[in-house]
Amino acid sequence: MPKAPVVPSGLLLAALAFTAGTVDGLSVLGLDRVFTANMTGNVVLLGVSAGRGLGADTLRSATALAGFAAGTVAGHALAGPRPGWGRRTRAALGAELALLAAFALLWDAHAPRLAVIAVAGAAMGLQGGVVNRVGVSGVSATYVTGTLAAFLGQVSELTRPDASAARRFGVVLAMAGGAVTAALALRWDAAAAPWIAVAVVLAALPATKGART
Repeated sequence: MPKAPVVPSGLLLAALAFTAGTVDGLSVLGLDRVFTANMTGNVVLLGVSAGRGLGADTLRSATALAGFAAGTVAGHALAGPRPGWGRRTRAALGAELALLAAFALLWDAHAPRLAVIAVAGAAMGLQGGVVNRVGVSGVSATYVTGTLAAFLGQVSELTRPDASAARRFGVVLAMAGGAVTAALALRWDAAAAPWIAVAVVLAALPATKGART
């Protein structure tokens, strides 16, 4: 039986970052400007809306945060303590895939927005938990602040770019690309837009069998 091809971890991380950018783009543009992947921005929105007495905005941001927190806990539990792209990691990404499909179905059914936000947040939290368990230093697949800072730190040292620098830069570009894709998809076919994230994770899932960190 032929062996699975070796897939660089950076490609998988970029695919997941693209997914996060897509889901966050859809959330910002289609769910009343709430972040469901980038919790730094979401916590700021939560504080601002609470300070201004905007109850509906506060509830949306709090729902996204609660969903993300629940998903992160589940992602850590499902992926297990062993680092790398193993069997349990694939199982956890399978759970994320199911949540993304639920997100797409709820989106297309025009379900209550809080329900859609909660499911999207849980999917992104689960993804964040999985990537954290994989154990790639200085890289996240749900936000890019730390990843960008690490990349720019390498650039400032004027050292020869290595695999970690390329991986970090790829994650930043992928997340931006996901957001662009979400914006374009909403213009062309809003019903199909959330299924883009489903397709990306579905394609990435088999590749984890041959992935290396």
